[in-house]
Amino acid sequence: GRRDWPAVLSCFVPGAFADYEFDAERTIEAQLELLKRGIVRFDASTLMGSKCVVELAGATAASTTMAITAHQASKDSGERTRLSAVVYKDAWANDEAAGWRITARTLETLWRAWLDPRRDDRAGDHRHAQEW
Repeated sequence: GRRDWPAVLSCFVPGAFADYEFDAERTIEAQLELLKRGIVRFDASTLMGSKCVVELAGATAASTTMAITAHQASKDSGERTRLSAVVYKDAWANDEAAGWRITARTLETLWRAWLDPRRDDRAGDHRHAQEW
């Protein structure tokens, strides 16, 4: 990913409640610092969201989004690819000046797994699709 942390913060009101399951203060600023520290060891990360449900109530809203995440460690690290399924539960507020931003986020981990691909395995590499 782009790792554009200021862009991530801009999605939240300052000091928004956030629980990414880290043992730290439950603000977006504190939780994001730990997320940044954890993700730095990965060469690539991706998140695919689905099943997003939004409930509007005037200038507030609530949403839930299921996501599958994958984090690929560097080849030299010896670490495996980390996979997880999570649910983001967000509360939103619409500010005329700033627009819709998250006021509270809770992350619920449904499962975590490790993918242990063989680095020399050509199966799945689109450049060798004829060999599949």
